Amino acid sequence: MLLLPGSRLLTKNQYSRIFRGSRGIVLDVGCGPALTTPSPNGIIVGVDINIQYLKKFIGIGIDANLQFIPNKSEKEIRFGIVSSADFLPFHDSVFDESRSLGLLHHICTESAINVVKEMIRCTRPGGHIIILDNVWPRRAFCRPLAWLIRRFDRGKCVRTEGNLFDLVNQAYQGKWEKQRFLYSFTGLEIISLRIQKPTDKITFKILTF
Repeated sequence: MLLLPGSRLLTKNQYSRIFRGSRGIVLDVGCGPALTTPSPNGIIVGVDINIQYLKKFIGIGIDANLQFIPNKSEKEIRFGIVSSADFLPFHDSVFDESRSLGLLHHICTESAINVVKEMIRCTRPGGHIIILDNVWPRRAFCRPLAWLIRRFDRGKCVRTEGNLFDLVNQAYQGKWEKQRFLYSFTGLEIISLRIQKPTDKITFKILTF
């Protein structure tokens, strides 16, 4: 609350654009204790390695198999799965959308690349992959408070915009939509990376008689 004043106001319009049309079965990788991105119209499956976070995310208890009973609301149904983000326990092409907020700066580059690869793998052709992560200010002297907050961030792998973009391209080369925006009055910035997984291509042979 102290370090992110104005975050709801500054992210409202951006999130509306980024998560436009979010529906179906949605995967939230590294979901944490709360859904901080817009609710999809459908089912959301939260994945986190922290059981206590998942309990809060779902709002109910956990069963013996480390799988959570769904929590129903008017707009969504939530599930929770205990798992590492770089090895997701799902089949290929399961989700209509895969999203991640503020996860990659907590993990090293090799693991972060694997996370993006797993998100791509688990998303159906035509579905969207959305990644948002914190970045260093372009110039520390222009935003000293933001630089200081990033310096003491719990995530030890905060990257520059260029480093983050290179990372996702190492995981999956494609036309990533990229946008940088301010998300707090303290000068903190975040990068939004969004891509649509290509649909399967079917080649038709035209016979001429």
